[in-house]
Amino acid sequence: MKNQLRPNAPLVFVFLGLSFPNYALSSIEIARQSSGVSIIVLADSSKPASVSSDVDWFVIADFYSPLDFRRFSEKSPFSADFRDGFWQKTAERFFVLRAFAAHSKTYTFFHGELDCLFFELDRVESEVVQTR
Repeated sequence: MKNQLRPNAPLVFVFLGLSFPNYALSSIEIARQSSGVSIIVLADSSKPASVSSDVDWFVIADFYSPLDFRRFSEKSPFSADFRDGFWQKTAERFFVLRAFAAHSKTYTFFHGELDCLFFELDRVESEVVQTR
């Protein structure tokens, strides 16, 4: 069965690491107010009390096994030494997203980086749907 574009695709952020940075809390709040879509955070840590109750938060360990990523990492041309594993962490986020999609049956979503701003994604989605 072909995956269908579902209305109101959420914006999904992924954070790998135990110490959730303060700037990310601000970024989530700005996205919540300006993106026009629901927000999902996938993180290694539990949801901070200061995050709005309408932000869906999932602890990565509850749905993700790093076995596929480890196999990828063993063959990866990306240096684990570069900027404290920057390329490895970047690549692993996509493995986390794939596991989350399978776990939650959420196959249509926007993926965002926590250091970016997002505005009116609901309008972007509407335009995409119209061009199908």
